[in-house]
Amino acid sequence: VKDVSTEIAIRDEALVFEFKQISDVQAKVGTLEANVMELQSSRHAFIADLEAKSDEAIVVELTKRLDKAMAMMGIDMLAQDPCMLVTFLLDFLLICKHFNSII
Repeated sequence: VKDVSTEIAIRDEALVFEFKQISDVQAKVGTLEANVMELQSSRHAFIADLEAKSDEAIVVELTKRLDKAMAMMGIDMLAQDPCMLVTFLLDFLLICKHFNSII
């Protein structure tokens, strides 16, 4: 009976630990989802702001954002921060799209 009680206690402890890990992962997923929503909202506002500017102002604004991203994080650090990397790539694509429409 003692061995069974010990085994049950060990399994209960393991289950509590696994449940905590699952809860931690769920919390991180929730944080990531909130970050994605915030990034999407910020992106929509940024694009709306760009659409109101002249072509030259668009290029200047996007270039500033790329310079800031590279200076803040370092180009190697971008890969470690998915949100920053996505922002960097979207800004870069907007610049490419803009220059493509000029050519």
